[in-house]
Amino acid sequence: MKKTFYTKALVACAAFTLATAGLFSCKLQDADAFTAQPDMGIVVSSIELSANSVSLSGSRALTATTLTATVSPSYALDTTISWVSADESVATVEVDADDTSSVSIVLQGSGTTTITAASGTATATCTVICEMETTPPLTVSDVAYVANGNNVFFTWTDPVDYDEDLDHILITAYTGKSSVASAEIPAGVQYGWITGLSTGSTYSFTFNSYDVSGNASSAVTVDEVTTGESENSTAPDAPADFAVAENGGETISFSWTASSSGVYQKLTVTATDGGTLPTVLFCTDYDTLLISDSSDSAVSCLIPNNTVTALSATGFATGSTYTVTLSALTEDFAASESVSLDVTAAPAVSGVAVSLKYTGSIIVTWTDFANSEYTYTVSATDGSATVTSDSIAYGTQSAHVTGLTVGTDYTVTVSTYDADGTHLATSAGVTCTPKTMLWQVVNAYNASYLMAPYITSSVTYSNICTVSATSSWSYPYWIVHPSLSTPEDSDTFSLESSTADGTATGLYLCIDNVQAYNSSGDASGWGYPYSSHSYHAYSLDADTIERDMGSLDYASFSLLTSSVSAPSNGTLGDDYSSWYVWQVGSTGYYLYDTYLNVSGESSYSASSVDNAYAYCQTVLE
Repeated sequence: MKKTFYTKALVACAAFTLATAGLFSCKLQDADAFTAQPDMGIVVSSIELSANSVSLSGSRALTATTLTATVSPSYALDTTISWVSADESVATVEVDADDTSSVSIVLQGSGTTTITAASGTATATCTVICEMETTPPLTVSDVAYVANGNNVFFTWTDPVDYDEDLDHILITAYTGKSSVASAEIPAGVQYGWITGLSTGSTYSFTFNSYDVSGNASSAVTVDEVTTGESENSTAPDAPADFAVAENGGETISFSWTASSSGVYQKLTVTATDGGTLPTVLFCTDYDTLLISDSSDSAVSCLIPNNTVTALSATGFATGSTYTVTLSALTEDFAASESVSLDVTAAPAVSGVAVSLKYTGSIIVTWTDFANSEYTYTVSATDGSATVTSDSIAYGTQSAHVTGLTVGTDYTVTVSTYDADGTHLATSAGVTCTPKTMLWQVVNAYNASYLMAPYITSSVTYSNICTVSATSSWSYPYWIVHPSLSTPEDSDTFSLESSTADGTATGLYLCIDNVQAYNSSGDASGWGYPYSSHSYHAYSLDADTIERDMGSLDYASFSLLTSSVSAPSNGTLGDDYSSWYVWQVGSTGYYLYDTYLNVSGESSYSASSVDNAYAYCQTVLE
């Protein structure tokens, strides 16, 4: 809210002198008259542009340059800049609503215009000189046709070396030197009809390629094309089994059984609630020819092949409803009875993002579609194998996906399901590559490393809780895996000792709820009495952990947040976290306390820094 301050309308002051002192006498005129003044703060006083003039030469709507503005003072209350082109037929401006400090100037036609930047009372201008290219595109080739009773169907090959500026192909029909019909076919379709012709008549046709700047190629001419002697007005059989094959929200696929007597097919999409119409339709062997109907709420396409039985359309508005109709056509466009269906573009989630978590695992987040009855699953595919999460409740909006291969590229999607478990939509894919997460665990007091035990022939599994760095201990690195016991829980993890390059040793840090493990992996009496200290940390292999999960409390733990200072050797920098360890007796063994409080302790103190450990993470490619 803007501040308001008030000023007296007029104050008149006169100075006079007394014998003993000089005083000021002030008289307030119109004492009740106050004028409200808005507090404008500090405003922009000047704007400097990155260029005073620019030149653009190229294709309409494809050629652009960036113009940047710097305001002064930079700390002004409002530094938003408005941009305008004096002649949008020459150049337009495209502004990012989140950052108005720069603008894209887009060529629209030949000529000169002025771009003006304004903020507060300050303005700056840039002269823009535009020149559209005049090089025409190449011509079409391989023109073929079928002459029907009231139309001619053409196929051709677009210019083979055209770039993105090819816009359309214009077909024009002539009788003598007079044009009688024409059709514009978008680049890439490579087929089309000239309709409304007379039966038994001879025509010539020209094909011109046009680029986005309006440049036209020379004409390719097809002469002496004679239409059929009569029209085929017998309606063909209707298609059957018209259905939605897959509802992907923005993309919907349809399938059907083709008419036995049709030649062409027509599909029409009508938006029944004002939703966006599809802009791309494609089917087997054909990009389909879109035909805008008389209403902005419908679009049609003609398929020149009656054997096509599936089509996908892209550009629907998720959550909007549509009516889709399909009919078979004769070669002269006599239509069968149509088949139709109503479909709601399935709701796909938005904002899908992926972040790395532990080795071979990722965290996927998204924004739900607004319907609490929906559930979701997350899938990660590498092209040959797919890992899919369990069903995820509405409102969760995140998932921990494990079991991925390090170094492999995955495409991650989120699928939406209704209350009956029917698949409704799949989000756009996000790519990611899982990595190996490697930790070094350091005592925050003396910066000594937590290491895996040195394994001898007589003792296969040893207590691992030591900070010794002598030659009898090795492997001061740990691979951070998703939890061996609860992999879906992204707050817990398992540690496997490794070399510096991430080569696994097969030894996992584990907390057991018996007394100890001997060389055979069996429970034994070594260690502190179970009655006194029921939990110990051990190094066990994965097979033992899996075999004895009934007697192990779990094989994972989590970090506790704390404010432990970085070790004095400075090797960890600022990127570390810590958890607490309690010393047991005087032997140097330690117990790990986790957020599940497995040590049985009811409280802990950060003051005993020698009982606190920190980790430094390395991400291996």
